[in-house]
Amino acid sequence: RLKSLLESWNVKIMYTYRHFYSSVPSMYHQLNDPYATEKGMANAVEKTIWPNDGGYRIRSFRESNSFEIESDMRRFSYWVEEFGTVQVFNMELATKEGGYLSTFLCTMMPELKSSSSCGDTASATTTTTTTTTSDSSRNDNGSDKKFLHYDMLAVAAKDAGLLDNTNLQRTEVRDAVQQHCEENGWNDISNFALDCLSDQKMESFLKASLDQAKTMQEYFHPPSNQQIWPLLEEEIRTGFWKHAERKQFCSIDTTASLQEEGWQTFFRTMTEAAASLQS
Repeated sequence: RLKSLLESWNVKIMYTYRHFYSSVPSMYHQLNDPYATEKGMANAVEKTIWPNDGGYRIRSFRESNSFEIESDMRRFSYWVEEFGTVQVFNMELATKEGGYLSTFLCTMMPELKSSSSCGDTASATTTTTTTTTSDSSRNDNGSDKKFLHYDMLAVAAKDAGLLDNTNLQRTEVRDAVQQHCEENGWNDISNFALDCLSDQKMESFLKASLDQAKTMQEYFHPPSNQQIWPLLEEEIRTGFWKHAERKQFCSIDTTASLQEEGWQTFFRTMTEAAASLQS
C-alpha cells in the first residue's frame, strides 16, 4: 500500500473541486479543440487529417460519454481510504482578483497566510461559503466551442460527399467555414442547428453533479462550521440550468445543418471553385 511506503513522510493529500456540470464541458472543448496541439495542451490530438484517412473525429458533446462520475469518485475514495483524510480545494471560491493559483496556495498552505501576498485572499476563502464564479467570471470556452463546430461541420460535409473530386484539406475547409460564419455574424451557438442532451441525460448529469458535491463538500478546506450543503445544492441546481439555457451541453447538429440550403450552397460553391483550380 502506498501509505506504508510513505510512512516516514508527512503527506498531505490535496484534491481540487469544480462543479461537475462545469468541468465536463470545459474538458470536452479543451481536448477536442482543433488547435489544441498548436496551443500545447496536454493529451492534444492532431486534427489536420480527415477521419477517413486516419485522423481524429470530434464526437458531439452528447456522444462523448463524459457524464459518468464513477471513475473520478473511485479515485477520490481511494485517497480517503488510503490516508484517512483529504483536503479539497474548492475552485468555485477562487476570487477573480486573487486568481486560482494564489487562492490555492493561500488557502491550502497555512504557512503562506502570513505572507503579504495572501492577505484578503486567505480571509475571503475562509469566510465565503459559495459563490457563482463558474457562471459569472468564466468564458466557458466560447471560442473553442465555435472552433469545434467549424471542424465538425467540415468533417460532416466530407463524409456526406459534398467535397468529392477535390483535394481540399481539413484545415482549409474548417478555416473556410469559420470565415463564412464570421462574415455572416454567426458568433453565437444559437446560430446553428443544435444536438443537445436528452431530458433523461440532463437529469442524470445533474444528479452526478450533486452526488459529487455532496461527497466532497465535507472535505472542503478550510473546514466550515456552517451547514453549507443547502447553499451548495442550490448553487449547483441554479448553475446547471443556467448552463443548459446557454446551450453549454450542446454541439452543432451537422446532419440538420447540411440539410439547410445555405450550407449546401456554400459547400457546392467551394467544391466547384476547388475543382476548377485543379483542372
